[in-house]
Amino acid sequence: MLLWLKETFGLDDNDCIDIKLTREEIANMVGTTTESLIRLLGDFKKNKLISLEGKEIKLLDIHGLVMIAELVD
Repeated sequence: MLLWLKETFGLDDNDCIDIKLTREEIANMVGTTTESLIRLLGDFKKNKLISLEGKEIKLLDIHGLVMIAELVD
């Protein structure tokens, strides 16, 4: 979903996804609970795939996210 949001809305001047969504909104888009999404985003942050500042999400390792999403062979 993060990669789709990046492709759909682009990045702002700070290289963050150029849309501000609540964790609940993102969880609904993914089809999971807000709590599960928060844990997943925390794992992504810990693994330096993303950084979080409020509602801003910056993608630090797009290749890593692509590999997790299994979008490449």
